[in-house]
Amino acid sequence: MIFPLRYCEYFTYGEECKFCNYAATYDDARTIGISPSATINADEEVEAYKIISSNTRLVEGKFQIGALRSSEQEAKIWLSLIERIASAAPYTPNMTISTQPLERKDLQRLKDGGLSCLHFNIEVWDPEMFAEVCPGKAKHRGYER
Repeated sequence: MIFPLRYCEYFTYGEECKFCNYAATYDDARTIGISPSATINADEEVEAYKIISSNTRLVEGKFQIGALRSSEQEAKIWLSLIERIASAAPYTPNMTISTQPLERKDLQRLKDGGLSCLHFNIEVWDPEMFAEVCPGKAKHRGYER
């Protein structure tokens, strides 16, 4: 799995999900002087994908990023990455992303851009617990999304 953006915007506002493993990762990184980057270097991600796909015939390329408060911005990041990888690799495996729910129009753009599969991060089934466990997503996306 490739993580093109190791950053979750909800941490910036103290709205991170209570179970998220990024918390421990961020804490560990900070103890050695590293801060998580809020930017993506698509060239590095494409290069990593080229190296992996040159040594192994991948059946599936899996990608995951932290969440952004703007699902439209998150979809733009995904679309850019998917299109670049699809054009850079000698072949295109099934492309799978893990993301928070996105708008329908953005999902269609991702599909048209080469996305094969996606799965949404559905952290909490109980609507009453959602705001407690995922305060940022509850505030900016809502349980119904």
